[in-house]
Amino acid sequence: MINKNITIVILLVTLSLFAYSQDSAENFDGIAANSQITSIRLTGFEDASFWKVAMPLDQGIISKRTRSGAPKEVATEIPPRFDADVYENIVSKELSGEDLDFINSLYEKKSEKYTMTDEEGTINQIENNFYVVKADGVTREKRSRARTIFEDNNIGDKVPELYSREKVLGVKIEYIARGYNWFSIIPVKPIVIEGRCQSMSVWVAGRNYKHVLKFLIQDFNGSQRILYGSSLNFTGWKKITTYIPGNDKVKQWDHHFIDKEGIKFNGFLIECDPVETFGSYFIYFDELRATTDLFNESTRDDDDMRDDW
Repeated sequence: MINKNITIVILLVTLSLFAYSQDSAENFDGIAANSQITSIRLTGFEDASFWKVAMPLDQGIISKRTRSGAPKEVATEIPPRFDADVYENIVSKELSGEDLDFINSLYEKKSEKYTMTDEEGTINQIENNFYVVKADGVTREKRSRARTIFEDNNIGDKVPELYSREKVLGVKIEYIARGYNWFSIIPVKPIVIEGRCQSMSVWVAGRNYKHVLKFLIQDFNGSQRILYGSSLNFTGWKKITTYIPGNDKVKQWDHHFIDKEGIKFNGFLIECDPVETFGSYFIYFDELRATTDLFNESTRDDDDMRDDW
C-alpha cells in the first residue's frame, strides 16, 4: 500500500513539472539565445599602402602592388543582410517598378528575439528586424543583376554594404636562395575585431604552390597566436577560413572586464615549401572578413566608463 502511494505521488509531481515546462515554453516561444552573430568586413585590400611586406634579406626580395580584379563570387556579391530600417527607408524608396520587385524577390524579412534584464531586474524582450537573402533560388546571375540594379540607382552611396570590389592586393616574391623560406603581409596598424570572434576568412589566389598560409592574431592578453589557414596548392581564387579556438586556448574576454573583448588581426605568415622556392612567386588577397558575436557590444550601457586609462 505504501509503495502504491509513493508511485502515485511521483506520478503527480512528474505531471506537474511537465505542465509547468509546457507553460514556460509557450511564454518564451521565439526567444533566441543571447547572441548576435554578425559577418564583418575587415578590409578589401584596395590600397597597398595600408600593408607592409617582409621576408629575410638572404632569402629573397618582396614587393607589393594594388591590382585590378576580384573573385567572381565577390564581384557579383550583394549584401547578405540589411537592417530593416535601411531596407525599408533607403532600398525600397530608392527603387521602383520591376527593379524593386526583383530585389524584393531575393530578400525576406526575419526577426531575432532575445531577453535583457534592466537595472531594476525587469526582464525585457527585445526584437531585432532585418532582411536576408533567401536560402534557395538566388543564383549567381540573379546576384549579378541585383548588384547592377544597386549600382545603377546609386544605392551604394547610401548603403555601406555596397562598397566597391574592384581592387586586390598583389605580392611578388623573387627568391634568392632555396630553403625553408617565409614572408609576411602585415597591416600598418593591427585590425581590431570587436566581440567574440568565431572565424576569419580571406580570398586568396595562391598559384598552385605548396606554400602554407597562416593567420596572425593577438589575443585579449596581448599574446600573438598563429592559426593555420590552408595550403596554397590550388588554382584560381579560393576562400580560406580559419576558426578561432575556445576562450580557454585563445583568450578573447574576461568577465572582470566587461568594456572590452575580442582579438586583433596582425597579418598573414606564408611558410614556403623548400622545393618550390625558386624564380618568382605571385599571390593575391581580397576580402578579409570575420564572423563574430556582437551581443555584448550592442547591449553595453552607453553611460558605463571604459577601463582604458
